[in-house]
Amino acid sequence: MQISYVAIFALVGLAAAAPSQSKVEKRDENYDVGVCNGTSCYVNLVNVECNVGSCVGAGGGDGAPCHVLKGWGNAYCPVNCDAYYCP
Repeated sequence: MQISYVAIFALVGLAAAAPSQSKVEKRDENYDVGVCNGTSCYVNLVNVECNVGSCVGAGGGDGAPCHVLKGWGNAYCPVNCDAYYCP
């Protein structure tokens, strides 16, 4: 049985181009990444009040990452946050 070099290179190219599960981007996870801005999460040019967690305290502060769930608008801020979408 003979396998062509073209087929081998095509299969290697497919394997190399497939993204690993650990490198899934944030937009694919159904939330937007923002930054803490005072006591709220600044994302997509809008300040969203933190629904889960806080931006104030150790691990928070201006510039700390926060996440806003798409379609719902719930903001997950880094301090005292224990939900799946917490940064």
